[in-house]
Order: sequence, then structure tokens, then C-alpha cells
Amino acid sequence: MGWAEYLDELEARLDGHEAALAAGEAAPPELMVSEDLGLLPEGLAGRAGAILERTQRLEARVLAEQSAVARALTGSLAAAPQRQSAVYLDVRA
Repeated sequence: MGWAEYLDELEARLDGHEAALAAGEAAPPELMVSEDLGLLPEGLAGRAGAILERTQRLEARVLAEQSAVARALTGSLAAAPQRQSAVYLDVRA
């Protein structure tokens, strides 16, 4: 696999992640980085930079979603009725 194909795969993965996030579904499996690609050709640097920016925007959206879920869970715990503790008295005396 060369750089162009690898960038194609990254873009397809980003499409899948964005669609999953929009639909509230689990994200597709991560793409493993191939170590035998060599240096990025200069002609693909702009495309790789655009993919990086897109990845960073997606990461920010995921972090925002995580925060929203955490706030919702915290709020639901605070609104839940508190469990009463049992109290026992020794009245034999």
C-alpha cells in the first residue's frame, strides 16, 4: 500500500467515524499505521494536512460528546432519589 492508498483509507475511515457519531453508533475499528510507507511525498502533503485537520475536528466533536454524556450522567445521578439508610434502635432497656 502506498501513501495515496493509505490516505484514501484514512478518508474512508473518517467518513465512517463521522457517520457513526452522527447516528449515535459505535465507531468502526481503528486503522493501523503502516510502518513501511516511507516518507510522505511532497505532492500529498496538502492532502495529508487536510486529513489531519479533519481528524482534529472529529476528535473535538468526540470529546464534546463525551463531556455531554458525562454531564447527563452526573445530572441523572443527582436527580435520582437518595437511598435511605436503615436505622435500628435497641429499646430493650
